[in-house]
Amino acid sequence: MHLMSQSRTRLLSYALRLLNIRERFSGEVEKKLYLKAEELKLDDPIALIDQIILDLKKDKFLDDKKLFASFINYQLVEK
Repeated sequence: MHLMSQSRTRLLSYALRLLNIRERFSGEVEKKLYLKAEELKLDDPIALIDQIILDLKKDKFLDDKKLFASFINYQLVEK
């Protein structure tokens, strides 16, 4: 289990660094986490990544609806 928590910590830290740079849609973060898991040579990271995405949504670090509304508003105002 220690390996799983270490993998979770590394992936979660990576996701938070990505979100610190700019807001992102959950699908983009998920895709980048899969690439990172591959780089870390993690076996079957699906459940781990799904849980990280759920936790980020629960803690309001990921909010696709809010981000999409912001994107639409930007397009309407700036274009």
